[in-house]
Amino acid sequence: MPCESANADAPTRDAPRPVQFVVIGTGRMADAIMPDFQLVDGVEVVAVAGRSIENAQYFANRWGIPAAFSLDDLAAANVDADLCYVATTPAHHMTAAMLALDLGMGALVEKAFARSAAEAAPIVAAAAREHRFLMEAMWMRFNPHILAAVEAVADGEIGEPRLLTAAFGRPVPYEPPRWLWDPQQGGGTLFDQAVYPLALADVFFGEPVSVQAWGTTAGYEGDDRGLITEAAVLLGYSDGAQAVSTTSIRAQLVPAAVLSGSEGAIVFDEGFWAANGFTVRNSSGTTRRIDTLRDGNWTPMLRAVRDAYRQGLTEHPLSPMAATLRVTAVLDQVAAQIGGSSARPHVGTSPA
Repeated sequence: MPCESANADAPTRDAPRPVQFVVIGTGRMADAIMPDFQLVDGVEVVAVAGRSIENAQYFANRWGIPAAFSLDDLAAANVDADLCYVATTPAHHMTAAMLALDLGMGALVEKAFARSAAEAAPIVAAAAREHRFLMEAMWMRFNPHILAAVEAVADGEIGEPRLLTAAFGRPVPYEPPRWLWDPQQGGGTLFDQAVYPLALADVFFGEPVSVQAWGTTAGYEGDDRGLITEAAVLLGYSDGAQAVSTTSIRAQLVPAAVLSGSEGAIVFDEGFWAANGFTVRNSSGTTRRIDTLRDGNWTPMLRAVRDAYRQGLTEHPLSPMAATLRVTAVLDQVAAQIGGSSARPHVGTSPA
């Protein structure tokens, strides 16, 4: 398979107007994605909203965004935009997404979409009622190497997929204060890390019939931190296939993923969620290398959202809400089996 083009935007003589975004949140995630917004033709960030006007103005000045608001003032600002990108911590996704929908915008919500099915349900219902675009920003689903792997499986290169193993984890220090150690922000390993291997399993296997989880809520000193710090999850499927994922904010895991089939395996490069390719190994001992390129981490997803919105779609077929809700249901079961505050989300808190 040839390499994907690094830039999927082709210049046009009569380009449509840009799809306009409001960003809610001014933290690490919003800061990380802004260079990719600037790489994608046909999208424009027209406003940003933060916990305070000072935070929002600083962010706007840093990235050349024309308007900045506090969250309290956004509702009255009458911003004319198409979509809202929700970049808050997980505890505030529901409130921020509902605000965007109430203001007449669609919503692109950072992963994990919600901390529970109970939080996800009102967002999905509101978007359906208003016929608004809604999508979880699970950018991995759009990356060229994932699409190439799906094609390789469809072409029968590894036979019947039978087992996925994937790991994502790193030790996260307590200081400076990290939201991953804050139960009130939706911290822990589930919503920042486990969503990746679980979403990868969903790409290749769909809905599991069995979820078994083991883990801990302990911190580095063994004290209960009130959130899930390590988790191992075994998913079972109706045909006997399996997916095993391991995640941790206490240990350095090798960020590897392997999809094994009846006639071979796909070995993703490390950092499987954002890799530049993979190797196909078949049972005869031969290998085939697939290399893919992209010009930014989130650019494939942003282009896909732009195109879907222009086409009048209310979701994208590569990341439909049905898939997001399947993964959310798995997270619910994992949280319930391991414990911690992740299993008891506070519904209706204000965005950070």
